[in-house]
Amino acid sequence: MKMPMSTAATAFRELSFKFSGYTIWLTPRDTDLIVAKTLQRIATDLNISRVPSPHFTLIYDASFESDAAAMGRFGEVKKAVREFPALQCTGCVMDVELAGVNGGLMDMAWAEISYKRAEEGRESFEKAIAAFTGNCSEGMWEKWVPHMSLAYDEPRDRRLDIGVLVDAVRGEPGLMQEKREIVGMELWRTEGRMAEWEKLDYYEF
Repeated sequence: MKMPMSTAATAFRELSFKFSGYTIWLTPRDTDLIVAKTLQRIATDLNISRVPSPHFTLIYDASFESDAAAMGRFGEVKKAVREFPALQCTGCVMDVELAGVNGGLMDMAWAEISYKRAEEGRESFEKAIAAFTGNCSEGMWEKWVPHMSLAYDEPRDRRLDIGVLVDAVRGEPGLMQEKREIVGMELWRTEGRMAEWEKLDYYEF
């Protein structure tokens, strides 16, 4: 994948944004490791932090006193949710968010493959949220915007731009396959920078 000259990397740059809490990911089927290879290629070519693995975030920044407590609740998710329907691709997005600007909560640029909710997934979604946090409030399903992040970067003086995303999609047409099957769930401690994240548990459907 050839990168635009504007994104030529120099020294390694770690994403400075610090994440928080415990997070549940939906695990997509990644035939021929197309997505995983793309995550690595973008990070290597731009010399930026790599997204750990292909995923759809189901819930982010849940609070628990310890890893053990979070893993205990995730055990309840395993009992409650044994399937999740495939998600349908709707396109790709490159965007920037600035904290305090138009409701922004973080300083970050990102590239993603976007998907839409499948109504038949509502029950599994609500069961997972309720089992993990103790409550799934009204409207959470409607606010959920499923997407598969390919890369994160600093919002200013960024190396990640629309050209990188276009090249990634052109180079790997399978990135935007019509439907992406969900094969399991993962529990991560997403506290701090990406390099500090740790996968605590997972299961397959």
